Amino acid sequence: MIINHFRTTKPVLGPLIGALDPLTRRLGWSASLRLSEAFDGVPVRIEKRFKTSPFSLFTVVLAQNQKEVRNGKQD
Repeated sequence: MIINHFRTTKPVLGPLIGALDPLTRRLGWSASLRLSEAFDGVPVRIEKRFKTSPFSLFTVVLAQNQKEVRNGKQD
């Protein structure tokens, strides 16, 4: 389970929030990370993603590790 503030894919809101990235970085997080970029090349399967409320800034992502298991150990 991962909980993060991923950049929205909404056409109007996405660029606006992206423009605030320098400010949010000063506060300790980035507003520009896209969900697709965060998992690009990572061997996981996203099973579910949702917001806890319509106004939540955070997205909850449930993912399953897809690494191969050999001799009882994950690669």
